[in-house]
Amino acid sequence: MIARVRRLRADVLGLNRRNHAYLFGYNARERYRVVDDKQATKAALAAHGVPTPALHAVCDAQWKIRALGERLAASPDFALKPARGAGGAGIVVIVDRRQRLFVKASGAILTRSDLEAHACDVIAGAYSPGGRSDALLVEERIVAEPHLATLAYRGVPDVRVLVFRGVPLLAMLRLPTRRSDGRANLHLGGIGVGIDLTTGRTTFAVRDGRAVTAHPDLGLPLADVGIPAWDDLLRLATAAADAIGLGFVGVDVVLDARRGPLVLELNARPGLTIQVANRRGLRPLLDAVAAATASRSGRRPRRFATWMVSPGRAFSSSTSGPRRASSTTSTPTKPSPIASAAAVASRRRSSQAGMPTSASGSPRSGWAVTARPSRTANVVRPVVKSIPTPMPPRWRFARPSDRRVGSRSMASSGTPRKTSTRTSGTPR
Repeated sequence: MIARVRRLRADVLGLNRRNHAYLFGYNARERYRVVDDKQATKAALAAHGVPTPALHAVCDAQWKIRALGERLAASPDFALKPARGAGGAGIVVIVDRRQRLFVKASGAILTRSDLEAHACDVIAGAYSPGGRSDALLVEERIVAEPHLATLAYRGVPDVRVLVFRGVPLLAMLRLPTRRSDGRANLHLGGIGVGIDLTTGRTTFAVRDGRAVTAHPDLGLPLADVGIPAWDDLLRLATAAADAIGLGFVGVDVVLDARRGPLVLELNARPGLTIQVANRRGLRPLLDAVAAATASRSGRRPRRFATWMVSPGRAFSSSTSGPRRASSTTSTPTKPSPIASAAAVASRRRSSQAGMPTSASGSPRSGWAVTARPSRTANVVRPVVKSIPTPMPPRWRFARPSDRRVGSRSMASSGTPRKTSTRTSGTPR
């Protein structure tokens, strides 16, 4: 039992290691804005000739909703998606019409007022991260390939391919269920079925973290099912990852009955349930690809161990814990990247507050920057913390000598006392 647990820990990729070793190491931050916006993703993929579902309309303002409703009333079928939504939230697929009514993929009936109210919610940011204003995309409806459509309950199945540095590592077939409302997202109740990359046939299935052998709504077996056009799906997923420029990304592809393989979207923070569906860990595969690409380019592969220097201590994720830094060395030590980043953040914050900084980047008025290791084992997380002076944080000064002008003076008892003199620009 202990040996099995150790093998799982050595093979299975966790969220912390995924974030620090691969998302931070291989995904450029400026590319996240492209992936997180479906409209920008479509434009980037179209520039590289990667096919996606056709975009019919975009509604990004409340005053455009009435015109959008008139256009939807003349459409027999379509799909509504928030541009910055995630996890399948806010997606409405209309598959049929009954006079003035709209029929969803799950069989539910909607009116035009319902669709316009949904558009209002999307634009107001009900499905975007942080509640920011969003845009509603009207796309063509995907018609599932007949062979795969028999395994899906009132929805379109898709294939999630995990691509690392241009190499597909794992793949799984995602199937809609009654509980997922026609959507294939696993956290909504969908089923994940592992796929053998070599043969393109399904292996194991998982739902809600537990193994299943048959579809809960249809009763059909899920193992040893061939995926049509499997090689084309893999090539399309790799081309999409190269077009966006992310090193570690999950690509959702679908097989349309009319147009063939299409890219639905990309996920810069792919989930890790794909390991459970394939019963195979990602860490050996990632290490092999990193070593192969590094040897081909002549560079050493990146290591997860990250050093961080804090006052009087040095910490490494490859050790069991923090250790005391030697204070008897005569050669000057090179500042770590985290310490340099902390100094830059301190200088930027100090310049905004109008406070003078020292050569090392720390303000002279009592502010300091510290970095400490995370409490999570084998994870190093930089933390930039501001340590204010004993003065109240709402009062800021251009020079230390200005503290007696327009500030609060400290009485002998330590109670702050407000003076009557103020300078221009001092906050009230």
